[in-house]
Amino acid sequence: MEGVISVVKSGGQYQVVIGNQVSKVFDAIMAKYDINGDGQDTNSQVKTKIEKNWFNRFMALIVAIVSPAIPAIAVAGILKGLLALLTSTNMLSEKAPTYIIMYAIADAMFYFLPIIVGITTAKHFHSNQIIGAGIGASLVYLTIVNAFNAKTAMNLFGIPVFLANYTSSLFPAIFAVWLASIAEHYLKKHITLAAQVILVPLFSYLVGVIPTFLLHGRFYRICLSSCLLQLLISTVSHLY
Repeated sequence: MEGVISVVKSGGQYQVVIGNQVSKVFDAIMAKYDINGDGQDTNSQVKTKIEKNWFNRFMALIVAIVSPAIPAIAVAGILKGLLALLTSTNMLSEKAPTYIIMYAIADAMFYFLPIIVGITTAKHFHSNQIIGAGIGASLVYLTIVNAFNAKTAMNLFGIPVFLANYTSSLFPAIFAVWLASIAEHYLKKHITLAAQVILVPLFSYLVGVIPTFLLHGRFYRICLSSCLLQLLISTVSHLY
């Protein structure tokens, strides 16, 4: 069809690739059909059940979380590519103030990726997005990063903490915000409305952050997350 670049079948779903016209088509569909902004059909009488195995469900989850951040990641990648081109042709020095500032602008998107992932993950699990951002920020807090780089022995409540370099990582933030979302939904059902304002954010935040620091660094290393992230970004970018 005119305007359709390609059609991709993956994970039991079909994706119609329409390039930079996607926003116009999205607006047209939203205006015509009874669908809300989260992509859920508000007519409960019409539901489509797609059978998926665990791998397809997992990949669909990751794509749903990462997809909103793809444009920003792509922009950062383009900027870093341009900087590499300018330095390789000796048009710009790596010590020049312009290079330092532009590199910071481009690299910040990757460095603080856990914060972005925290927001998108919280949105996906219908939990507090600000708490999600805070959880991501705690993973890349400068003290934690410096402790990892210095190989400092750390413990939490007497339990050894195996630190990892969570900057530019994907799965630690997803894991932490997922735990926080479980705690948030549970607490909202069992705590009075008056106490929810303070207790729900507090305990959901702690439930998300503490197990992540205690468990994730012990069982996973950042190299795995980085490799999977690069593969995922390349795959999704190819689809778009």
